[in-house]
Amino acid sequence: MKDNKIVAVLKRYPIALCCVLVLVVLTVLLFMRSGKNEELSTVEQERHSRMDVIDGNIIAANGLKEDLAAVEAIVQQLDERVFDRDARAVNTNFFYSFEKDLDVVVQSVRQMPDVPQSMAKGGPHELSLRSAIVYELVVGGNYAGLIGFMDAVYQRDAIMRISDFRLSKVTAAGTPEGQLNAAMRVYVLAKKD
Repeated sequence: MKDNKIVAVLKRYPIALCCVLVLVVLTVLLFMRSGKNEELSTVEQERHSRMDVIDGNIIAANGLKEDLAAVEAIVQQLDERVFDRDARAVNTNFFYSFEKDLDVVVQSVRQMPDVPQSMAKGGPHELSLRSAIVYELVVGGNYAGLIGFMDAVYQRDAIMRISDFRLSKVTAAGTPEGQLNAAMRVYVLAKKD
């Protein structure tokens, strides 16, 4: 009997029945999709941020070819300025060439056989694209001549650094007053071995 009353009420209000069924179906669908909304929202935000990065890269890439050409020109200029470790005579004559322009005498030039450990592979000042050649020099002359020598070393095209500079007064008989000897190490940028 109860079943008949329920069926009779349902037959009398078919629109209400449809609305209740639609409401139940929508509630189930909403419940099932509730986790996906957050996930899809996160995916959308990630894609928007990636698009912003891509747009920024497109703007930043303007003039990139010109910048690359400028950097390659600088690298080529640098390659022209580095020493070749195997050209010992040319490298040694480089230092002796200062004698004719300055009031100094290059007494000895000694190319060290190995790269210093600090500049070798794994060292704190490792040179990955180039190498270094170390020279031990002894140069004689007056104070102004020795300062001029160091300045000339820095002004030349080769890339060099003077280190361990030691100055001593010449006390040998027959030497003019004010003669000094300067012992130094010179680090020169060289082609990679």
